[in-house]
Parts: sequence; structure tokens; C-alpha cells
Amino acid sequence: MRKECSVQAYAKINLSLDVLGKLPNGYHEVKMVMQQVDLWDRVTVSCQELPAGEETVIRGSTTRGDLPMDETNIAYKAAKLMKETYRPDREYDITVTLDKRIPMAAGLAGGSADGAAVMRALARLWEVNEAPEALAALSAKLGSDVPFCLMGQEGQFCALAEGTGTELTPVTPLSAWIVLSKPPVSVPTREVYGNLHLEGVCHPDVDQMVRGLKTHNLPLVLSNMGNVLETSTLPLYPVVGETKRAMESLGLANAVLMSGSGPTVFGVFMNKKKAQSAYRSMKQVNDETFLIRTLV
Repeated sequence: MRKECSVQAYAKINLSLDVLGKLPNGYHEVKMVMQQVDLWDRVTVSCQELPAGEETVIRGSTTRGDLPMDETNIAYKAAKLMKETYRPDREYDITVTLDKRIPMAAGLAGGSADGAAVMRALARLWEVNEAPEALAALSAKLGSDVPFCLMGQEGQFCALAEGTGTELTPVTPLSAWIVLSKPPVSVPTREVYGNLHLEGVCHPDVDQMVRGLKTHNLPLVLSNMGNVLETSTLPLYPVVGETKRAMESLGLANAVLMSGSGPTVFGVFMNKKKAQSAYRSMKQVNDETFLIRTLV
């Protein structure tokens, strides 16, 4: 009998992102605060156990024709990883369907969110009785943002991320309106880190950001927002800087920042009407513009 499960996969923004240096394994050491927002993909997973002698088949479909659903897709990799880990002695026909709303290659962890959602869906379908920490450790094999996205599936929407981004500590989420605006360009994360130079960079105080969130001190939160990757992305992709300046020039946001390695820029708003006004203006700048809220 074929079973099915649908999960909402939420995007994330970085309220603060610092890069401390390069680790011996070649990865960068980061310290950042990640926050989920209510922009999401609908991920539907269905599966049916196959008779003995047949081999597992993983199929995928998506509403985005330019998104491959093969072995290169994190959602596909997540289904394969779950099968190999929790059902190694059984064979399945697995179908993953992505109804995409989160922009791709946008610094919003859309692919990671989809992968985490596939893991959550299969864990439910197969009644995997696994501690969240164990599932999170497994998910790190898929990418550094996947454990945080999986944490969001458990209802924890904000976290301090350290190490390579997989060492997570829950933090009080920020309650705010958010305007996301993605210029029409894709930014490869590898390129951004490859062109990052930390000499003379002004580093955000992530500890102060966390303190502000814990104590609901909004001025402390806003004054410690920063993203060192802007120093790499903005020179490489001037349209990102143009989008940031366009949102700042409206004079409506409490803060404006690039998310992740870009190119998406977001504004934080405490006032709904100001957020709505900014959304209408930014929609004229970039078609992929969204008015949403943080998840709390």
C-alpha cells in the first residue's frame, strides 16, 4: 500500500553571519544566528514497499522546470540517505514532489529545507523512532544548513550556529515582518567563500545579538545585525548592493541585510504598514519579492 506525507519546508534568513576563519579541513568556521520565516515549499513524499527481488527507485517532480530532480538534488539525496540508514534491507518506490515557492540559489536554504522535509516525511511514514539529535547528525551529511532546517521541523525556529554551521543552540526567535527581495541572479556559495578576505573586515558581535534576542532587547538585536559575506558578494554581484540600497533608501525598515551568501536582501520591520509599503516598492525592483513574517 502506498503511503504519503506532506511537509512544509521553511526558508531561513541570517540575522547575523560572521566568518571566523578557515578550518584545517578547508571549510570555513562560522558563527551566525539563523531564523526561519513563513516562506515555504510544499514537499510531498510517497512510498510503497516493493516485492523481494526489485530494487529501490527514487523519482522526483517539481513545479520548477529548471530544477533537476536527480542525484544532484538534496531532496533526492535525503530520500536515499534515509533509505540506506533506516530501511537497508527493504526496497521501495519513493516519489518526492516539490511545490517550490522559495527562490533558488538565493541564500535562503531552500534546497536544505527541502532535504530536511524529506527526512521528516520519511521518518513519519516509516515510524522512525529516532532522537532529534541523531537525525540532525545524520542530516549534516547533506549540507551544513540541513540540521537547522530539521530543527525548524521540530518547532525551534531560531538558533545560534557555530563550527561549520551544524553546531546549533536554540535561541529566542525574533518576531517581525520581513520583506525579502531577490535580484535576478544566482550566487554560488563556493564562489563567495572563495573570494572572501577577512583582513580588516568589521565583524558583527553575534554574542550581543543572541543576548538581545534572549532579553527581547530589540535595539541590541538591530544594532548587531551584520553579514561579513557582503564584503565578497556585493563586489562580485553589484545588483545585490543595488537591491540593498533600494530598500534602505525607502527609510521604512528597522534594518536591511543580505541573507547567507546572497543574493537575497531582507528588511526587518516592526510596523506592518511600513512593511506593506516597502513590499510594494521593492516588487517594482525585483519580481521575486515577498512580504512574510518570522516564525516564532
